[in-house]
Amino acid sequence: MNNKYGIKMLAVVITLITTTSIYSQDTTAHLLPEFSVSEKLDKMLSKVNNQEIDSSTIANYNTSNLSTLLSKNSAITVRSYGVTGISSVAMRGGNSNHTAVLWNGFNLQDPLNGGFNFSSSSSNLVDKVNIQHGGSSAAFGSGAVGGTIHLDNTPLFNNKVYGSILYKNGSFGLNSTNIEIGHGGKKLASRIRIYGHIIKNNFEFENKAKKNNPSEFYNNAEIKRIGILHEFYYKIKPNQIISSQFWYQNNFREIPPNITSERIANEKEYMKDDWYRWAINWNKKGEKVNWEARTGTFYNLSEYYNTAIDLESKNNSLKNITEAIAFIKIKNTHQLSIGFNNNYTVGLSDNFYNTPTLNTTALYLAPSFILFKKLTINTSFREEYYNEEFKPITFAFNSKLFFYKNLFLTASFSKNYRTPNFNDLYWSSGNSRGNLNLKSEHGYSKDIGLGLHSQAEKIEINSSISFYQNNINDQIQWIPEGQTWTPFNIKEVETIGVEFLFKSKFRLSKKINLIANLNYSYTDAQVKAKSDLESESVLDKQLIYIPYYQANSLLGISFVNTSLNIGNQYVGYQFTRADNLEFLPSYFISDLGIEQNIKGKKTDILFFGKLNNLFNVVYEVRQWYPMPKMNYEIGFKLLLK
Repeated sequence: MNNKYGIKMLAVVITLITTTSIYSQDTTAHLLPEFSVSEKLDKMLSKVNNQEIDSSTIANYNTSNLSTLLSKNSAITVRSYGVTGISSVAMRGGNSNHTAVLWNGFNLQDPLNGGFNFSSSSSNLVDKVNIQHGGSSAAFGSGAVGGTIHLDNTPLFNNKVYGSILYKNGSFGLNSTNIEIGHGGKKLASRIRIYGHIIKNNFEFENKAKKNNPSEFYNNAEIKRIGILHEFYYKIKPNQIISSQFWYQNNFREIPPNITSERIANEKEYMKDDWYRWAINWNKKGEKVNWEARTGTFYNLSEYYNTAIDLESKNNSLKNITEAIAFIKIKNTHQLSIGFNNNYTVGLSDNFYNTPTLNTTALYLAPSFILFKKLTINTSFREEYYNEEFKPITFAFNSKLFFYKNLFLTASFSKNYRTPNFNDLYWSSGNSRGNLNLKSEHGYSKDIGLGLHSQAEKIEINSSISFYQNNINDQIQWIPEGQTWTPFNIKEVETIGVEFLFKSKFRLSKKINLIANLNYSYTDAQVKAKSDLESESVLDKQLIYIPYYQANSLLGISFVNTSLNIGNQYVGYQFTRADNLEFLPSYFISDLGIEQNIKGKKTDILFFGKLNNLFNVVYEVRQWYPMPKMNYEIGFKLLLK
């Protein structure tokens, strides 16, 4: 294996963006608009290095989870333990706890392990998905090292009564249902979404761990989910609104053994989770100052069972986040954001010696400017009081310059950090012990990019390419100390890479529309410092399960009420050992989807079907955890107008 393929791909990417910029230029210079005092901090910062997955793309993944949505529509790495395992995101070579996940402004990362399971969340419960590439700890706090993913709900005022019923059936016992009903008036809007999902995952696979690769059936891999999301919005005055969101979800997933081991009959291993997420938001718009305040309470219950060893373990947490922000318009081209954030967490785990608590208080400042009508500059600074001590100030700087018509340059530089999670600090079970003396992981992120935004009557193109470099120091790693595993700040990682995004819409005629999207990334993530217990052979080696190359594309065409799309995903080889001596082979899979919309006066009916893994590819996303071959999904969605 060598890097020739990646070099060729990079050459193609650069050629494509250059060609696109030549053929898609409009004739007017692009002038930046004046600041609106209503712009929120995350929107200001996301103007650089961001990717939005629009509502139409989200709708194409009816009842799919966020893991599927992100892996097939973005340049980020999604890592999972097969069809039932935890699915996490690795942005720009970081770990799962290096990506902040914000739901309506609240950080959903698990305080116990710092992660977020994307496979447990339905894409039908969010209205907008925005991916912000690069570190932004100064704005969003601990964990926003590789990037930030924003999951937002939006109100529908002046929409009267509306609703929908969706049902989907598919291979391996798949059954999914989603019900939505809402009402939007001039002052009040309310909506409730309920969904259920079950799949047995009893698919046939080739067992590569056995001689002659015999065909077997996957067992003990069932998934069940039930969720409800209620939203309430009330306009106190035309410039003032209060809202509430409540999200409850119950998850059950069996944990199959990897295919190298055999499970004794009647033995079970599974997890049960319950989420309770409740948030209240208030904001008021003024001529010079906008005010925003929010508070949210998040209660997670997680239970693990293994009947083979008669083990039952409960790992729960309770978290409250309270935040207040003022957005001050100094001039039409200057804005200052000042914020206060308090995060109080209680760890309620069988694996903790007692009931530990942590309180983190932060103050942040974010000045933003527009200069010469073509240059946007965003800055942010954050001071945090964590675990009874002040942490070093973190900062971020990013800019965007329209230098020629619809072409722009971007640049950013930031200092980022991740505080130890509860498991790192307080774990006390078996032969593992946490470490109260851990320091925060920290490092710097920098990138530069070139982009294009072109919009005409029948065509819209958005494209960008970014080159970045990240480093993380004092990374936490669990190592054996005698007979006990304990975490220490010993690891250093450096990542360099390229991200390319291309999104386009073409109106070929009054009845025919075409979309073409492409995402590509090259990631070189290497270990620069290690534990004394590790071999020298792990230094300057690619991190495991971080592919050098990955890409996905979507090509869709619609004719009146009929649409057809094909999605492709390529994931390069992934090393499975720290010394890079073993690897998973690359794979290329394709999905084919079709939709037919039948419109009526009061109702629309959308019929859809999809073939996943169209060419029956045999592949693994995690070693010894097989993935299904070709499978289908069919269903309908009834919309009440």
